[in-house]
Formats: sequence, C-alpha cells, structure tokens
Amino acid sequence: MKVDSFDLEILNQLDLDARQSYSQIGKVIRRSKQFVGNRIKTLQEKKILLGYNLDINLRQIGYTIFSLFIQFRGLDKIKEEKIMTYLRNSKNVGFCIKTLGTWDLFISVRAENIADFYNFLESFHKFCTNSIKKESINLEVKGTSTNLKILDKNGKLEKCISKTTGVQEKSELNELETKIFRELKSQPLISYLNLAKKYNKSYETIKNTIRKIKEKKIIKTTRAIIDTEKLGYNRYLFLIELSLSSKNKIEEIQNYLVNHKNIDYVIESLGSWNLICNVYSKDTTELISIIDNLKERFSVIQSIEFLKVIKNEKESFNI
Repeated sequence: MKVDSFDLEILNQLDLDARQSYSQIGKVIRRSKQFVGNRIKTLQEKKILLGYNLDINLRQIGYTIFSLFIQFRGLDKIKEEKIMTYLRNSKNVGFCIKTLGTWDLFISVRAENIADFYNFLESFHKFCTNSIKKESINLEVKGTSTNLKILDKNGKLEKCISKTTGVQEKSELNELETKIFRELKSQPLISYLNLAKKYNKSYETIKNTIRKIKEKKIIKTTRAIIDTEKLGYNRYLFLIELSLSSKNKIEEIQNYLVNHKNIDYVIESLGSWNLICNVYSKDTTELISIIDNLKERFSVIQSIEFLKVIKNEKESFNI
C-alpha cells in the first residue's frame, strides 16, 4: 500500500509516543496540525494504523513472563477458533501470535509464580485435549524494546523504550494509581481532563498520579499498533540458540540486535533458545542476508530458527 515519507514520519512519532498532540508531531515533521490530523485519519482508514497500546512493565508489578511455543496436530478451523478465543480471554496471556514454520503459535504468558504458570498450562492443556503435538517453554530473563526503526529514514535507534529484567523490586500502586493505570490500559489515549472528570479529581492530581506511575517504571510509553505488512514488511520471530561457551558474548549480541534497523524487540531467555527477537524484512533476500550476517558476525550462534508471523490474535495483557 502506497505511503510517503510524511506518513512514515508520523507513524514513527506515534510509535515513539502516541500521546503526542498533532501540533507536537507537526513541529517535528514541519507541517500543520491539520495536515497531521488528516494523515492520521487516512492511515486509520487504510488500516495501516490499527490502534494504540499502553506498553507496560509487568515485571515491575510482580509478574514473571514465559514464552510458550505450540505445535498443533489435526486442528480444524472450528477447534482453532475456540482455542484462540480461549487465549484472547485469558488474563494470563498477552501476545498471542499465529506463525508459519516449525511452530504454529507463540504465546507470552504472565504468572505470579511457577505454580500460577503451571495452573495456566494445565488448564490450557485440558482445553486443547489432544490438539497439542509439541510445546517449548522459555523463561524470559530480560526484554529490550526499541522504536520501530524501519519507520525511520536512517534506520536509527531513536529510543530504547525499555530494558527489563526478571529480577526487580516490585512496585506497589495505591487505589487511585490502580484505577488510573487500568483506565490507561483500556483507553491509552484518554485525556487527563476526562480522567479528572470521571474520578472527580483535579487535572493536576491526575497528571501527578500518572507521573508517579511512570516513575515506578510500570508504564513505559503509549505506542501505535501498525500493520507493517501494508508498509511492505513481513514480520518474523527469530529463535536463536547459542553455544555453551557464549556467556561472555551474549550482551554483545543483544546490543547488536537492539541496534539493528530491522529489529525492535529482543528477549533473553532460558529454555530452548537463548534469544528471541522481532524482525521485519521486505523480502526473502533481505531475510537471508540478516541471518547470514548474524552467523558470520557471531560464531557462537549455533542455530537461527525463524517463524513468519501470520496474524496477531492478541496484542497485550488484560489488567
């Protein structure tokens, strides 16, 4: 689908911080707020701009995150839709992504502890009956997200949106902070004024409350949900296995991946793979080039398995 440099610049700004006003975005791209508003409306009509999502740090509020890969067997369309509905409604499930490759589904699962995770897993297995052929469970140790660099004309790392580790001191929210946090999660672009009216608080109280939530590192930012396929990019998941002697190299590899123009999310994990990352590629030639360059640059890479993303069934966790 045809887009121009202004569309990409606007999408880039919305990816960095979707709560920016049209005037703020206009100043960056040197166009009027009316121009920005019209372009955003067109991007929404073309279904390139699909919505907005509050990017949150679940580890900061006491959750552990697991990556679950599923391979199904004998799954018809009716049973598949029942499973997708089950996962979309689950409070434990955040990202739920259908993929093409060795694995049919990637699920990001939150849990308060190991027992909570296994309760989810047991219930999920019971619901799926005999539809699961194979699964792989990985513990997310560290996650790093950046701006969607394919939107930037220079492919630069403009913003490291978050770096989170599995070991963090839990942050507590008071009653008002909890209410505001839930509102922002369900309505990422709700105005401070509307929040003030709803909770009968002053504008300054709401502003300070949100500032405190951010200071506790629970909220990272508000990001646009963008259909990158309509911009000419296919999305893949790279599952990277490193050699046992790679411990002193893993940070170097992570830094390289984080700064790579085709990558916007990197997970360090314990399990079948050491690193899992979100990759965007225009075509097979570019995809193969990314894989070959990684292998040539880092001899400790044992294997790179890639899955093509077919559909996002769910974009975020229910709070």
